[in-house]
Amino acid sequence: MYYKCRACGQEILFVKMESGKSMPVDAKPVKMVQVFDDGIGYMVSVYNPHWATCTQASKFRKPKQKER
Repeated sequence: MYYKCRACGQEILFVKMESGKSMPVDAKPVKMVQVFDDGIGYMVSVYNPHWATCTQASKFRKPKQKER
C-alpha cells in the first residue's frame, strides 16, 4: 500500500525491519539485484530510505542528545 509523506507529499512505502520497526522508503525501486540462496536465484528490489531523499527530512529528525 502506498502512502504520501506528510512533509513533502512524495509516495512512500513502509518496510518492516528485522528489529520489528517500520522504515519509510521511496515507492520507486532504485534497482533490481539477483540474490542466491542454496543455489536458487531471486530478484530483489532495492529501495532508498525516504529520509535520504525527502526535501523536508529535518522536520522528522530528533535533536541530538548532549553527551554527559
